[in-house]
Amino acid sequence: MSFPKDSFSVLMPGDFTTVEKAGVRTYTCADYPHGLITAICATSSESSPFTPAVLKELVEKLTPNKKQVDKESAVKVKGIEGTQWDITNNGDAPQDGCQVRGFIVGRRLYILMVYGTKPWIESDAIKQFMDSLEVASE
Repeated sequence: MSFPKDSFSVLMPGDFTTVEKAGVRTYTCADYPHGLITAICATSSESSPFTPAVLKELVEKLTPNKKQVDKESAVKVKGIEGTQWDITNNGDAPQDGCQVRGFIVGRRLYILMVYGTKPWIESDAIKQFMDSLEVASE
């Protein structure tokens, strides 16, 4: 699915909802009972650009049920460098965990996140989604 307003495209495996709040657009697709797929895009002001520290802080806010970050690693998708977090949820969360990838491209921040059962997160369909990010040049 292409999102020209945000200069990116990503494979969404089904129908999705769009929410825009304070300049941040969130696209979410539910795959019940397995989990949720989310793509987020935000644009920074010129005076306050996104940094890796800001990205990490946002990921922490997006994953409040986390038990622990099992792995944080560098990732590269179609030439775009970013960070991936593999997270296990605490016992109160209904799902096993999540996988999050964050990318800073110019003044834009892109976050791809899946939240669900471990077998679903590790499935080929989710790998295809996580590897599908394409960003148009600004």
